[in-house]
Amino acid sequence: MIDPYFEGTEVLAAEDTAAGVACMVTRPRHGSVGELWIMPTEQA
Repeated sequence: MIDPYFEGTEVLAAEDTAAGVACMVTRPRHGSVGELWIMPTEQA
């Protein structure tokens, strides 16, 4: 039942999540990220 949904929707790849996490952990020490939401644009 879910297959038709994924055929018409661009889903996130593991690299998308990894890029977000990398962005969080490479911030300067004087700043921090408290929350990170990563979702496909079509689902935002």
